[in-house]
Amino acid sequence: MEWDGTLTRDAQARTKAIDAQGHMVPVLIVHVRLDKAADKNPLCLEQPFPAGHEAQCEAAARRLRKGMRVSAQGPRAHIHIKQEHVLHIHVHQPEESTV
Repeated sequence: MEWDGTLTRDAQARTKAIDAQGHMVPVLIVHVRLDKAADKNPLCLEQPFPAGHEAQCEAAARRLRKGMRVSAQGPRAHIHIKQEHVLHIHVHQPEESTV
């Protein structure tokens, strides 16, 4: 997948657990308002760096500033959709199943 758009805030360098054992890696976080999106909610992109590459991740974060136009590529298999503000979750009984 390729994403094109404008950074909505400065990039950040963080750390993130990559497995159940708690192994941590540096991760570059960018928020992009997509050029071709129907809505204007920003997409949060994460670029993991190898363990021990915190300085490189932090340097990348310093280069990426709000308002810059960027392109990013990543595998379709790693797309996850997240809804941060849900108003209600309804539990369906077995006879209501839509499957």
